[in-house]
Amino acid sequence: MHKIKILVDAHVFDDAFQGTRTVLKGLYSELIKKDNFIFYFAARNIDNLKKEFGGSNNIIYLQLKSGSKYSRLIFEIPWLIKKHNIEIAHFQYIIPLIKNCRFITTIHDVLFLDYPEYFSKLYCWKNKILFKYASSNSDIVTTVSTYSRNSMIKHFNLTNEKVKLVPNGVEITDDITSNIKFEEFLKNHALKDYVLFVSRFENRKNHVLLLESFLALELWKKNIKLVFIGKRIKIQKLDELMEKLPTYVRTNILFFENIETPLLHFIVKRALVFIYPSIAEGFGLPPLESSLLGTRTLCSNTTALSEFDFYKEYLFNPFDVEDLSKKIEFILHDRRFESKNKLIKLEISRRYDWRRSAEIFSHIIESCI
Repeated sequence: MHKIKILVDAHVFDDAFQGTRTVLKGLYSELIKKDNFIFYFAARNIDNLKKEFGGSNNIIYLQLKSGSKYSRLIFEIPWLIKKHNIEIAHFQYIIPLIKNCRFITTIHDVLFLDYPEYFSKLYCWKNKILFKYASSNSDIVTTVSTYSRNSMIKHFNLTNEKVKLVPNGVEITDDITSNIKFEEFLKNHALKDYVLFVSRFENRKNHVLLLESFLALELWKKNIKLVFIGKRIKIQKLDELMEKLPTYVRTNILFFENIETPLLHFIVKRALVFIYPSIAEGFGLPPLESSLLGTRTLCSNTTALSEFDFYKEYLFNPFDVEDLSKKIEFILHDRRFESKNKLIKLEISRRYDWRRSAEIFSHIIESCI
């Protein structure tokens, strides 16, 4: 039986953690179980790759010499493709200039084209060129949501047949065991009842709307705190709003960074409500994880998030503070939440499963040969 040789540009495992790494880990952890493929994972940190994917007979690790993306894409990757007679290469976002096998490129989103106001002009200009080149010169382009797929077809003038949907999987369990350290964290910060948002700080993530809703509902008077978790940068409107608040209100709004995953999941599970007010997303993993943890979850209804139609009355308009405030009040007192969330969890598990995504991707690979 002929085994298809696939090179995977896995350089994301060399650097600090990022979302693309989670996607490759989830997808290829399932794909390597298939014996009709041979996978060539290329990265500088081979030891790290081995920890992630193990020593299966159909995996070959290729060590990249340079940490430069230019050297990797212009010289090393094309040379490795030729040396090992690779049939298909899988890239994220950007491809080499030399094409000496079939290319599959995953582009998670092109939000900078739909919402340029949230990105720098340089970022928009550079990535429009790079992503358009990648999508035009790849045999297949994959993406993670119908919203992203439609955006790429529109902006890059691609055919429906060329752009394939491969949804992300969601892997999390609500079987989280408490421990003394986790309980101490909550106790030290007086966190008993709180609403929560987990995301890095960007204007499009819409932290301001959530803060405005918290203030409009005067939740601090009910001993409910507002918690933001994520890498913080200066957001002028948010900072100005915080500065105007009296101390007795401001002390009920907490910011945390660099929370390790086990503690983060514990904090999410203990929240009264998890709220995801983002204006623009190519997918949107956090609300799905929150629901799987059993937490009451409200989610924005725009861009790719609108595809989470199973949330029904738990969706809200991220431009309307009154709508969000009504939904917070509603979900806090919704006696049917437990039964509703069982159905939500079932639908999330059905739609966003790495085994299903690996099957889709496997068929895409075979169609390229």
